Amino acid sequence: MQMIRILIASLAVSVLAQSSMKDSQTIMRSQKEMGAVSIDPAAQLASVHPHGSALIDQSVDLDDPCGYLGCQSHKCSWTSGETISKVAAKKSCSNAKAVTILTGGIKIETLSQCVRAVKDNAGNHKPMCDSHFEMNMETNECMCVPTGEECKETAHEKVCRYQMKMPLAAALIEKSDEGNDPCSYLGCQSHKCSWSTGESIGKVASKKTCSNAKAVANPIDGIKIETLTQCVHAVKGKTSKDKPMCNSHFMMNMETNECMCVPAGEECKEAEHEKVCRYQMHI
Repeated sequence: MQMIRILIASLAVSVLAQSSMKDSQTIMRSQKEMGAVSIDPAAQLASVHPHGSALIDQSVDLDDPCGYLGCQSHKCSWTSGETISKVAAKKSCSNAKAVTILTGGIKIETLSQCVRAVKDNAGNHKPMCDSHFEMNMETNECMCVPTGEECKETAHEKVCRYQMKMPLAAALIEKSDEGNDPCSYLGCQSHKCSWSTGESIGKVASKKTCSNAKAVANPIDGIKIETLTQCVHAVKGKTSKDKPMCNSHFMMNMETNECMCVPAGEECKEAEHEKVCRYQMHI
C-alpha cells in the first residue's frame, strides 16, 4: 500500500513537471513570436534612409492643395512684405468672389500673384476683399471673402484657404517697386523654393541673365511655357538625360516668359537684364 502511494506521488510530480515545461516553452515561443511581429528592420530604417535624389520626396501629399501651392504653415512671408497663413486645406468659402490682377492682361497662375492681387484689391478706395482668401490648385482661381462678410465654409478637394496677416494699413498704403523685380514677380525670390512634386530651386540673382544661355522648350509639345513651374519642369527634363542639354543654372524672363538654361559643361557669362531672374536647380 505504501509502495502504491509512493508511485502515485511520483507520477503526480512527473505530470506537474512536464506541464510546467510545456507552459515555459509556450511562454518562450509566444514571446519570440511577439518579438518577431514587433521588429521590422525596414520600418526602423525608413526614417533615416536617404532619398536617391533631391527631386524625389514621397513624404509629400500630392493631393494637399496647400502643399502644392507652396504655403502650408502658419506663416509664409515674402520679402516684399506680404505675410499669409494657412487656414485650412481642402476647404473653400461658398461666398468668395474671384480676384483679378489689376494690371490688365495678366492671368493669375501662382500663389504669389494671388497674394498680391488680394492685397491690391484690399487697397482700393472701396476694398472688395477682407483678409481671407483662397486658391484652387488645379484652375489657379484666386478668390477672396468680400469685405464685411464672414466665410461660409464648405469642403473642396482642390482649394486651400489662407488669411493675409499683414497689418491692413500696410496693405492699403504699401507701394513698393516689387512689380519691377523679376524674381518676386515670377514667384521665387529666396534661396530655396520647393514644389510638392519634388523640385527645389534657389534664386541666384535678380535682373541678371547669362549671355550664353539657350532657350528651353516645354517637353509637352504644343504647350507654351508661361509659368516658373513649367520652366522648372522643362529644365529638369533637360538635365536628367544621358546627354543633358542644361547644367543646373537657368533663368526666366518676367515679360516674355522665355525659359533658358546654361548649356551643360559651360559657366554662366553673366550680364544685366532688367526683366530676368537667375535661378539654380538643386539636384
